[in-house]
Amino acid sequence: MYCLDHLNFCHLILFRISCFEIVNALLLRQSQNSLTWPKGPGFSGANKCISPRYPKGSIAIFGCETRTIQQKHTNHLNTSYDMKISDEDPLLILASKSPRRRYLLEQAGLKFSVIPSSIDETRVPLSSPETYVRILSEAKADDISKKYPEKWVIGADTIVLKNGDILGKPGSRDEARTMLKQLSGQTHQVLTGYAICCKAKNRMFSETVKTDVLFKNLTHEEIEWYVHTKEPFDKAGSYAIQGLGTFLVKSINGSYTNVVGLPVCEVIEFLIKEGVIVIAKARKTSSR
Repeated sequence: MYCLDHLNFCHLILFRISCFEIVNALLLRQSQNSLTWPKGPGFSGANKCISPRYPKGSIAIFGCETRTIQQKHTNHLNTSYDMKISDEDPLLILASKSPRRRYLLEQAGLKFSVIPSSIDETRVPLSSPETYVRILSEAKADDISKKYPEKWVIGADTIVLKNGDILGKPGSRDEARTMLKQLSGQTHQVLTGYAICCKAKNRMFSETVKTDVLFKNLTHEEIEWYVHTKEPFDKAGSYAIQGLGTFLVKSINGSYTNVVGLPVCEVIEFLIKEGVIVIAKARKTSSR
């Protein structure tokens, strides 16, 4: 009997995302003959429900529809698994305008709407970095959930820490150079607070996920080249691990998608636990 437990299922999804990111990064670097802004799937388009198409046999889960994958077994039986939402048909909402978070959920196969929160982040009280990003993610999710109480809303916030100092988004080339020099050859932390809220069910879950990231030793030429790509300027810590900045990172300890902007494994595990996503064995058919 073939069983797909929640943890292994999430690992399969993250493996798929990681492979896609590596290939995408290599293609970008190979074709980078001039200093231009990198573009990729999932980084453009108006706010709308997203339902990416995958080839037959791919592993995916979906928030608003049912699809089937086939798994062959040594006993010559094909078992079908329907990955579908519960009967209550909850719709997911991403309360963030981040193209990176949207991209991650899209690659995981989730169908969702993008409705960014409009809260004033300066009004969120400062506290420890771990607590601050979690409270901020709760505020974002709560803001949108008040308007759509029947829906499941995902809020998130990400910061970069080096020796306890928060590295935000650089406002100039000089700031980007300074941050990259700080991170060169050193280990820093990426913290993402995420919250998932449904007002109708009186449910709010949140936590902070941490990933350690080790940079390679950067030369002056590498820093200058990367700064001139303009990629650092809307990224906390002045780099994007999923973009051209992939060459900066020597190793990570923890969740890769957390560094991009959302810990996908943890998000999906919670949605499965709450019954928002259902993995159900549908039927068995003989193979001749």
